[in-house]
Amino acid sequence: MKKILATALLVLPVAGFAAGSTATDHPVKRHRHRTSLLGQCSKQAHAKGLHGPVRRKFISECISAAKRAKRTRTEADAGTDGGSAA
Repeated sequence: MKKILATALLVLPVAGFAAGSTATDHPVKRHRHRTSLLGQCSKQAHAKGLHGPVRRKFISECISAAKRAKRTRTEADAGTDGGSAA
C-alpha cells in the first residue's frame, strides 16, 4: 500500500505538469504581467492625483483596457500569416 501511495505521489505531479502547461499559462509570468500593468496604471493614477475609490476604479479600468489592447494586437498578429499568398 505504501509503495502505491508513494508512486502515485511521484507520478501525479509529473503527469499534471506534462498535461499541457505552456509558458503563457505559467502563473509567475501572468503575475509579472499583471504587476507590470498595475505599476503602469498606478503611475498614471498618481500623475492624475487620484485617491481612494476613484483611484481603484481608474486602475481597474486601465488594466482592463491594456489587456483588451494586448488581446487585439495578438489577434491582429495572428491574422497575418507572414506574407504567404494563395
